[in-house]
Amino acid sequence: MMDIALCHDNNYAPYSTVVIASILDHNENAEITFHLLHTDLTAERCAIIKSWVESFKGKKVCFYQMKKESFADFPIDEHTYLDYGAYIRLYLGECLNQIDKVLYLDCDVIVNGSLCELWNTDISDYAVAGVRDRINDYIRVYNRLGYPMSEGYINSGMMLINLKKWREDDFFKKAQQLACEKGASILKNHDQDIINAIYYGQILMLPFRYNLLEYYLYVEEWLYLDRKYYPEIIDACNNPAIIHFCMPQKPWHYECINPFKELYYKYRKMTPWPEVELTHKKQKLSRKQKVKMMLGRLGLYHIESKPTLRHDVNIIEEPHNVLF
Repeated sequence: MMDIALCHDNNYAPYSTVVIASILDHNENAEITFHLLHTDLTAERCAIIKSWVESFKGKKVCFYQMKKESFADFPIDEHTYLDYGAYIRLYLGECLNQIDKVLYLDCDVIVNGSLCELWNTDISDYAVAGVRDRINDYIRVYNRLGYPMSEGYINSGMMLINLKKWREDDFFKKAQQLACEKGASILKNHDQDIINAIYYGQILMLPFRYNLLEYYLYVEEWLYLDRKYYPEIIDACNNPAIIHFCMPQKPWHYECINPFKELYYKYRKMTPWPEVELTHKKQKLSRKQKVKMMLGRLGLYHIESKPTLRHDVNIIEEPHNVLF
């Protein structure tokens, strides 16, 4: 029996069902319980999702409504597209108190293979398992969070979580305390920073194919990673188990350039909301970002280039492109 958790609001229900559809397609014979933690999912949408999921053999779904007050201590940057819902995953240990392990997935991923091997990974000696983020070897991350770079830094969009340990450690309370102490200026990556800052040294690093971040499809300028990981990243690009559309431009935006977006459309058609209405991505800029853009136009500041897909996914490091 697998336990898989997703967290979202009512607006994201159509997107979360795409994740579920991709799981159903590749894990037909597995018994799976989906745990949907939500902020404002309507009774109608709960009924639609429940009827759809439980029409598949061995699959069921449970719903848990979260209260905004529980996350009042967590900082929200007014210029981000995230809200307090980003922190709900931190509450998984308390909410799912009848199970000891869960696979957490963001609502902007699709599954591209069986999850059995991932699920059967032994994490009894770890708090969480995940895949290194594209900023894994960026020293400023570790200076900001205050722990050694040798411990690594995972992306929180896919995590295999030892819920028993989270409860034993009173993790959610520790997360609240850290959020109050550090604030938005330190916790720039929200829940992800909190998980890494609390559990560094107790994290099992998983193969890159279990969370193929969109950044790994781009040119080298977008990666802050030791080149020793490049061969594994190339393998992941060619054989991803989980594809993560982690850029602000999602498959439902005209601006999305991810080559895997056609797979997203395939699974969207299998959901109770099969129609994809493409919209333009609205970008929220901080005052600092606006100043940088103005200086960039004047030639007084270098603005990081727009994401560019590699011409060949099998080549990350361009031999004549010396970055640093």
